[in-house]
Amino acid sequence: MLDLRETELMMLDLRETELMMLDLRETELMMLDLRETELMMLDLRETELMMLDLRERELKMLDLRERGLMMLDLRERELKMLDLRERELKILDLMERELKMLDLRETDLKMLDLRETELMMLDLRETELMMLDLRETELMMLDLRETELMMLDLRETELMMLDLRETELMMLDLRETELMMLDLRETGLMMLDLRERKLKMLDLRERES
Repeated sequence: MLDLRETELMMLDLRETELMMLDLRETELMMLDLRETELMMLDLRETELMMLDLRERELKMLDLRERGLMMLDLRERELKMLDLRERELKILDLMERELKMLDLRETDLKMLDLRETELMMLDLRETELMMLDLRETELMMLDLRETELMMLDLRETELMMLDLRETELMMLDLRETELMMLDLRETGLMMLDLRERKLKMLDLRERES
């Protein structure tokens, strides 16, 4: 009779272990999900490398902001270009006056006009120097067009930064999953204990038979 009571108690214990086995099957499914999260962790490590690349691009953004200030300076030079074009028209007018210089030498009255033209020639020499400066600004305009293309690339990087902020939130979720992994390791130890209990149950069933 005492043996039967002990076996009944062990039978109740076995029913509890069967329920725990069902829970452990659920934990096995969770282990499969955690393996998928480990693969996601590898992807997130790649995104960390992308974060370093994006930090370098942020430094380039600072350089591009400085170039934006240069763009404002170049716009002011474009206004000067309009003034220089007007001076080019004056240069054409002065070239016509140079042809008339031979006729102007004949008269004293025309000599006064020639003195004015000499002053204008000095202005034209200054305009030639300004034309050389404008050629340099045209080269700078080509560089600025390249910077505009880089600005478009940086706008794409800003969108990538938003995606990386979302990945940072996913990293926080993965840290929570790591805590769950520790809990699952404890459940693995419980599974070993349950397997030992199964072996004892098999021995008891053989004794009952």
